[in-house]
Amino acid sequence: MLALGSREQGNYTYKDRRIVTGMAGFMGIGSEFSNISKAMVNRNQELKTLNQIEDTLAASTFDID
Repeated sequence: MLALGSREQGNYTYKDRRIVTGMAGFMGIGSEFSNISKAMVNRNQELKTLNQIEDTLAASTFDID
């Protein structure tokens, strides 16, 4: 959430509102990118764990000793 305030009415122009709206959009994009990046890191860790389990199972299944 992005909020601006002023004690004086009409202190912000249309141009000011457009700039702040654009900034809020970029902040939202940055936040979403951060969430996606964290999800990718978590997913990569899950895949790494699954690959380790697969390797362990494959080694124990084919161990003839």
